[in-house]
Amino acid sequence: NIKMKPLSVYATQLIFLLARYLPFVFPKNIRMSAEHIRNAKRYEIFDESHDQASFLEGNFKWKAISIVTKLTQNDVLLIQEWMKSNVATAAFRDKKFGGFCMPKIVSGFNNLGAINYSNSSLHPEIPNLGVKSNYAQSCLLSLVKLGPNSYYLSAYYKLQEEATKHIRQIDTSHMRGYKVLLSFNPFFKHFGAYSSVHQEKVIDRELNRRVDTVCKDVINTYSKTLSFMGIYKSEKHSVLVADFFRYDKRPYLVDRELPEDNDEKQGYSLLPRRRYKHLDQKISTNSTENFIVHELTENNCLDAIYILSEDPDLSDEYSKCEHSSLEITSSYVFTSILLERSKEFYKNHEEINISLANDSKKTDLKFGLNFKQS
Repeated sequence: NIKMKPLSVYATQLIFLLARYLPFVFPKNIRMSAEHIRNAKRYEIFDESHDQASFLEGNFKWKAISIVTKLTQNDVLLIQEWMKSNVATAAFRDKKFGGFCMPKIVSGFNNLGAINYSNSSLHPEIPNLGVKSNYAQSCLLSLVKLGPNSYYLSAYYKLQEEATKHIRQIDTSHMRGYKVLLSFNPFFKHFGAYSSVHQEKVIDRELNRRVDTVCKDVINTYSKTLSFMGIYKSEKHSVLVADFFRYDKRPYLVDRELPEDNDEKQGYSLLPRRRYKHLDQKISTNSTENFIVHELTENNCLDAIYILSEDPDLSDEYSKCEHSSLEITSSYVFTSILLERSKEFYKNHEEINISLANDSKKTDLKFGLNFKQS
């Protein structure tokens, strides 16, 4: 698949092919590498057996993407003004008088209402701003106040079924590993040395690309929504958390020693159950919640991954998490805020180091306020 292989891969394949049929033209290193790769294919040294892959193991649902963004006092005023307009969300409409009734902003969560992005009639009472999205279905907006002049906007984007289909049980039978020369300079001492990218790495890249496709669609939708309010924020100033849901009494991340069940035998997965338990941040006492920040979010747009497992035998169908389509998972919102502060701190830290390296005398003036706010 040309989308998954750089041009250098095809150049490498051509050189190795020519080295086999015209060996007198190429140096010894190239000929040896070409012969080694030929023998490796003959004896099936490399495993290329994954015909299907998913982001998680078993049956799961990509329920939502949560976005948390730091706001200024002026941003909060712009949001309040926007909510007074005709296109504002219906959260604080006074039913008796038909006017706008915005309660006083208090510390903690302040519900700002919901927005619909799909043509579905599932929630006809939710206003639609006319913003098109391939994956976002609706959004719950909340304002989080932590103290004087400390505000955060929390946007919980409920996703359409297409988001889950995009990263679950995808066909990988056509994806194969490849070799690429470390240098194409024939005068390089080690010309002929190459690196191997196995099928699992190719699949990982494709799954991360698909995750980014969904994330970028939601980010674009989020940015357009904020623009209606007169607010313009860069993606770098927000924290994105992928919210996954699955029916299982056990948590998703488990010990290696536990026996596998039939539900897990559905091909390769980017985040296998038995490999990353040590990355779980344990954000609550609920053992069925998993929260991952590092390693698995380094190659995509995400800052964290949240996985909730719920007992499928719950008697009350509408109390199940799967049906709480407009309810934000508050257990990790404050963790997202901490992640945002951490991102801002390291961003300032990196910029200060660059300024110090350039012997800038204005470093204290430029970054002193940012550190104070962080």
